[in-house]
Amino acid sequence: MSPLAVAFVWHMHQPYYTDPVSRTALLPWARLHSTRSYYDMASLLEEFADVRVTFNLVPSLLRQIEQYSRQEIHDPFRDVAEIPASDLEIRHKIFLLRFFFYANRETMVDPYPRYRELLSQRGRHHQEKEVESRIREFSVQDYRDLQVWFNLTWMGFQARKKIPELNDLFEKGARFSEEDKRLVLEAQDRIVAEVIPLYRKLADQGRIELTTSPFYHPILPLLIDTGSARRALLNLPLPAPFRYPQDAEAQIRRAVQFHQDLFGKPPRGLWPSEGSVCPELIPILTEAGLQWTATDEEILIHSLGAGRYRSESLYQPYRVSHQGREISIIFRDKTLSNLISFSYSRRPSRDAAADLRNHLQGIESRLGSAEHPPLCAIILDGENPWEYYPGGGEEFLRLVYSSLTGNLRTTTVSAYLEQYPAQETLPTLFTGSWIGPARI
Repeated sequence: MSPLAVAFVWHMHQPYYTDPVSRTALLPWARLHSTRSYYDMASLLEEFADVRVTFNLVPSLLRQIEQYSRQEIHDPFRDVAEIPASDLEIRHKIFLLRFFFYANRETMVDPYPRYRELLSQRGRHHQEKEVESRIREFSVQDYRDLQVWFNLTWMGFQARKKIPELNDLFEKGARFSEEDKRLVLEAQDRIVAEVIPLYRKLADQGRIELTTSPFYHPILPLLIDTGSARRALLNLPLPAPFRYPQDAEAQIRRAVQFHQDLFGKPPRGLWPSEGSVCPELIPILTEAGLQWTATDEEILIHSLGAGRYRSESLYQPYRVSHQGREISIIFRDKTLSNLISFSYSRRPSRDAAADLRNHLQGIESRLGSAEHPPLCAIILDGENPWEYYPGGGEEFLRLVYSSLTGNLRTTTVSAYLEQYPAQETLPTLFTGSWIGPARI
């Protein structure tokens, strides 16, 4: 029997939050996810020598991580955290009470009694007027504890292993000092600065594949021609027609060049923003030197037309062409991708990991007689799910990676395509995204 090749593609993305003139970050997510999921996901793989995965790293995210590493970004969330609690002005206190509970309550606030207490003290409402009426109820120590906890709860499980002093602060839990706060913020700087070198190292070792997306994460079919949205929904109301394929070309060309400059080699694959594809995209991708792309299984169903069963068509790569240019394309298993994204966090980690393995074994048993190993592509956001998992998803990920042995083998997409190139050509590529073929 042929083993099942499992290709995880973890899509790491953030919009470009930084004002290019003032260099001010409107939101802190590139920094905070760096100390949590971006570092966790790569660092964890160092412990699994036989696991191979693909990380799709969006240039707009990478640029911000670079800028944070060089301390080129003015981040108001970081600035107000650095102010000694005794020196906070009213506007700083309002900012802290409004925004320093930006974390998943169930997994990142409630497990920590002091953080939970501070949230209860502030109350449900976080609008400026409501918060302003409460600022005198908080002591200097309260504000300092809040400054620490917001940044501490965003430190991931691998960061805590890397810097054990962080665990001491989790244990301490309250009555933090300014020195404690400085330790957290310096640890944050250290981890952020290690993110890109870590991915580069793992890629150079052949442990992971790194791919890209259009530079600022645009929806490419709409950039090429907003009229493409009507291919599935004929009566869809649209704004004034807009066509700018040159920008789509530039977004991809710049993404490939940026990736090559940062990692020393060009990407082979590209995940289009939100999995949004159209036939006109194919020549643009190949012109940029890209060899493969990916999208959702529903696009495959509509591209093939009637008469094909999901199980016999989904688990293989395809070729697709337009205007004489051809590229390989894979389609994600929507069910498994969405289970990890939205469902497994609500189940015990051991049960969730076992369920995923059972699904994969079912695919392998149905298709094991195939001439080539079937390919199951599991493609999803690589940072957002873990806020909802206990412990940042550590137990679940460890169990999943440990279970993929025998007839279930992980692979990068390019490694699979090198060994088992696509055998079938699609008649067309339906326009749509991972929301569905009727929507972009």
